[in-house]
Amino acid sequence: MKTGPRMERRQLRSAAGIKRVLGFLGIIAVRILQLREVSRSAPELPAIEAVPELMVKIVAGRLEVSEKKMSHGEFWRNVARVGGFIGRKSDGDPGWQTLWKGWLRVLEM
Repeated sequence: MKTGPRMERRQLRSAAGIKRVLGFLGIIAVRILQLREVSRSAPELPAIEAVPELMVKIVAGRLEVSEKKMSHGEFWRNVARVGGFIGRKSDGDPGWQTLWKGWLRVLEM
Protein backbone atom coordinates (compact mmCIF):
# COMPACT_ATOMS: atom_id res chain seq x y z
CA MET A 1 0.00 0.00 0.00
CA LYS A 2 3.00 2.28 0.34
CA THR A 3 4.82 1.85 -2.98
CA GLY A 4 1.97 1.42 -5.46
CA PRO A 5 -1.10 3.32 -4.26
CA ARG A 6 1.05 5.63 -2.11
CA MET A 7 -1.38 5.57 0.77
CA GLU A 8 0.82 7.86 2.88
CA ARG A 9 0.54 10.65 0.29
CA ARG A 10 -3.24 10.83 0.49
CA GLN A 11 -4.13 13.86 2.54
CA LEU A 12 -7.10 12.53 4.41
CA ARG A 13 -8.07 13.98 7.76
CA SER A 14 -10.46 11.41 9.15
CA ALA A 15 -10.16 7.72 9.92
CA ALA A 16 -13.35 7.06 7.97
CA GLY A 17 -11.86 8.66 4.85
CA ILE A 18 -8.68 6.62 5.19
CA LYS A 19 -10.73 3.43 5.55
CA ARG A 20 -12.74 4.20 2.43
CA VAL A 21 -9.70 4.91 0.30
CA LEU A 22 -7.85 1.92 1.74
CA GLY A 23 -10.78 -0.36 0.90
CA PHE A 24 -10.99 0.93 -2.66
CA LEU A 25 -7.24 0.85 -3.34
CA GLY A 26 -6.88 -2.53 -1.64
CA ILE A 27 -9.27 -4.13 -4.12
CA ILE A 28 -7.35 -2.69 -7.07
CA ALA A 29 -4.00 -3.77 -5.58
CA VAL A 30 -5.16 -7.35 -5.00
CA ARG A 31 -6.53 -7.57 -8.54
CA ILE A 32 -3.26 -6.32 -10.02
CA LEU A 33 -1.31 -8.86 -7.96
CA GLN A 34 -3.62 -11.68 -9.06
CA LEU A 35 -3.25 -10.78 -12.72
CA ARG A 36 0.51 -10.39 -12.37
CA GLU A 37 0.79 -13.88 -10.87
CA VAL A 38 -1.22 -15.35 -13.75
CA SER A 39 1.11 -13.59 -16.19
CA ARG A 40 4.09 -15.24 -14.50
CA SER A 41 2.59 -18.72 -14.12
CA ALA A 42 0.91 -18.87 -17.56
CA PRO A 43 2.50 -16.17 -19.73
CA GLU A 44 1.36 -17.77 -23.02
CA LEU A 45 -2.32 -17.64 -22.06
CA PRO A 46 -4.19 -15.31 -24.44
CA ALA A 47 -4.67 -11.96 -22.71
CA ILE A 48 -8.37 -11.85 -23.54
CA GLU A 49 -8.95 -14.99 -21.43
CA ALA A 50 -7.58 -13.43 -18.23
CA VAL A 51 -8.22 -9.70 -18.62
CA PRO A 52 -11.37 -7.86 -19.71
CA GLU A 53 -11.39 -7.48 -23.49
CA LEU A 54 -11.77 -3.71 -23.25
CA MET A 55 -8.53 -3.44 -21.26
CA VAL A 56 -6.68 -5.49 -23.88
CA LYS A 57 -8.08 -3.28 -26.66
CA ILE A 58 -7.03 -0.10 -24.83
CA VAL A 59 -3.46 -1.32 -24.27
CA ALA A 60 -3.17 -2.64 -27.83
CA GLY A 61 -4.47 0.62 -29.28
CA ARG A 62 -2.21 2.76 -27.10
CA LEU A 63 0.93 0.85 -28.07
CA GLU A 64 -0.19 -0.08 -31.59
CA VAL A 65 0.17 -3.84 -31.18
CA SER A 66 -2.15 -6.68 -32.17
CA GLU A 67 -4.73 -7.43 -29.49
CA LYS A 68 -5.55 -10.88 -30.90
CA LYS A 69 -1.95 -12.12 -30.72
CA MET A 70 -1.19 -10.58 -27.32
CA SER A 71 -0.43 -13.13 -24.60
CA HIS A 72 -1.04 -12.43 -20.93
CA GLY A 73 2.69 -12.00 -20.30
CA GLU A 74 2.95 -9.50 -23.16
CA PHE A 75 -0.12 -7.68 -21.86
CA TRP A 76 1.55 -7.02 -18.51
CA ARG A 77 4.80 -5.89 -20.09
CA ASN A 78 2.72 -3.53 -22.23
CA VAL A 79 0.83 -2.22 -19.18
CA ALA A 80 4.23 -1.59 -17.58
CA ARG A 81 5.34 0.23 -20.75
CA VAL A 82 2.32 2.53 -20.38
CA GLY A 83 3.57 3.14 -16.83
CA GLY A 84 7.09 4.04 -17.97
CA PHE A 85 8.84 0.67 -18.19
CA ILE A 86 11.51 0.78 -20.90
CA GLY A 87 11.89 -2.99 -21.33
CA ARG A 88 15.53 -3.32 -22.30
CA LYS A 89 17.01 -6.82 -22.37
CA SER A 90 18.83 -6.29 -19.08
CA ASP A 91 15.85 -4.73 -17.26
CA GLY A 92 14.16 -7.95 -16.16
CA ASP A 93 10.49 -8.04 -15.20
CA PRO A 94 8.61 -4.80 -14.51
CA GLY A 95 8.23 -3.85 -10.88
CA TRP A 96 5.19 -3.18 -8.76
CA GLN A 97 5.33 0.62 -9.05
CA THR A 98 5.53 0.59 -12.83
CA LEU A 99 2.65 -1.88 -13.09
CA TRP A 100 0.56 0.25 -10.72
CA LYS A 101 1.22 3.44 -12.73
CA GLY A 102 0.48 1.69 -16.01
CA TRP A 103 -2.71 0.08 -14.71
CA LEU A 104 -4.04 3.41 -13.45
CA ARG A 105 -3.23 5.09 -16.77
CA VAL A 106 -5.03 2.32 -18.66
CA LEU A 107 -8.05 2.72 -16.36
CA GLU A 108 -8.07 6.44 -17.08
CA MET A 109 -8.08 5.79 -20.82
